[in-house]
Amino acid sequence: MESGADKEGRELYKRALAAMERYSSRRECCRADVERYLSKYNLSVDERAKIIEELTRTNFLDEMRYALAFVRDKSKFNGWGEVKLLWELRKRGISADIIAKALEELPQSQQIDRLRAILQRKLSSLSKIEERQKVKAKLIRLALSKGYSRDLAYRVVKEIMGNFDLNKE
Repeated sequence: MESGADKEGRELYKRALAAMERYSSRRECCRADVERYLSKYNLSVDERAKIIEELTRTNFLDEMRYALAFVRDKSKFNGWGEVKLLWELRKRGISADIIAKALEELPQSQQIDRLRAILQRKLSSLSKIEERQKVKAKLIRLALSKGYSRDLAYRVVKEIMGNFDLNKE
């Protein structure tokens, strides 16, 4: 015969699993997201691990799919570069080989075009009376804060600053 506590525990497990299936069917999530979401349930470490295993087995949880979606979305909508994407995925506990594969899907030409657009938009908002070096420094800081590599930032800033005449209005 099953005790009330056992039955209650099994019901809690089922509710948590169903909630995670709903959650992960609405958006891509990684293991860290699932663990954070499950923390509000009073589940044992083994039960949480079983839920994660079940979600992975039923394809609700797929870290490669998550990494690809993350790279695509953050690059497109937030303008993030490869460096920031790498660090953010690491922070979420994604393995290095999955990160590398996801970043391979981000074409270098697309990154350059996106960075160029971000910097030109910033350049057009800067005062025309600012010193050239200050303008250059602001653009490089912006590129680095968006997670683009130093080499790419310098190359694109040099390119657009060559087309920028400070004396024009």
